[in-house]
Amino acid sequence: MTKHWLKNLAEKFDIVLVGDGSGVNEEGAWAVVLMDNRDHELRLFLGGASKTTVNVMELEGYLHALNYLWRKHSRDGATVLILSDSSYVVNCGNGESTPRSNLEFWAAMQRLKRQFFITFMFLERCSFPLNSLCDSVAGGVRKEIRSILYLANEKLGDWVWETGLDPVSSEYDLTF
Repeated sequence: MTKHWLKNLAEKFDIVLVGDGSGVNEEGAWAVVLMDNRDHELRLFLGGASKTTVNVMELEGYLHALNYLWRKHSRDGATVLILSDSSYVVNCGNGESTPRSNLEFWAAMQRLKRQFFITFMFLERCSFPLNSLCDSVAGGVRKEIRSILYLANEKLGDWVWETGLDPVSSEYDLTF
C-alpha cells in the first residue's frame, strides 16, 4: 500500500517516474512507470540489453521516459519526481556523488535536467507498489533477453551484433 506521505508528495509534481533495473551476468532490463499528473497519463516503458550492467539498466529507463516526455511536450519546466530504489541513481542524480562510470548516460541526464526540474528520491526496494511492479517486469524482461538474443543470433548470425540491434525496448500506454 502506498504510504500517505508518498501520495501527497507525488501530487506536488507534474510528473512522477518510478522504475527499476535488473542485471545478471551482463544481461539487463529496466521498467519505468510514468504518471503525468497534468493529463492523467499512465505509461509503462520497458527494455533491456546484453553486455550491460545493473547501474546502466537503473538509469536507462528513466532516460527513456524523460526523452519521451521531452518529445511529447517539447516544453521546459515540468517538475519531475524520480523515485528509485537505486542509491547510485539518486546520489548521482542529486549531485551527492560524482559518477565515475556510465558517463554518456549521465551526460544525457544532465541535458534532460536542463529541460525539466528533476528531483531524485530514494525509497527502499519494493516498498511501494509501482516499484514492485517495475522490479517484477524488469526481472521478467531480463530473463527473456537471453532467449531473444539467442534466437536473433541463430537466425541472423553476426549481422545482429554488427548493426547494433542489441537493445530491445517497448512502451505500453496504460492510460484509461
